[in-house]
Amino acid sequence: NHKKYLYSSGEFAKFTGINKRTLHYYNEIGLFCPEVIGENGTITTLVFQICTIGTHSYFAKIGLSLDEIREYVTTPSDESFSQMMI
Repeated sequence: NHKKYLYSSGEFAKFTGINKRTLHYYNEIGLFCPEVIGENGTITTLVFQICTIGTHSYFAKIGLSLDEIREYVTTPSDESFSQMMI
């Protein structure tokens, strides 16, 4: 029943405005991992992951590097969030 919530990387890119290649790159560096990666390498995301990628985009817009964003999303805490905002 989750099929109606699954989107290809191209569809997800259209919804979020983030380039499909960028989504693939984010997966490669462990910044944003899709819900499913098919045997042929197809990437499928859940619609609910829009919130996650939106958070990443916000952090990038305020000037955080991809490394800083990845560090925060892998070990989020109140303290690390406060440190990022300084």
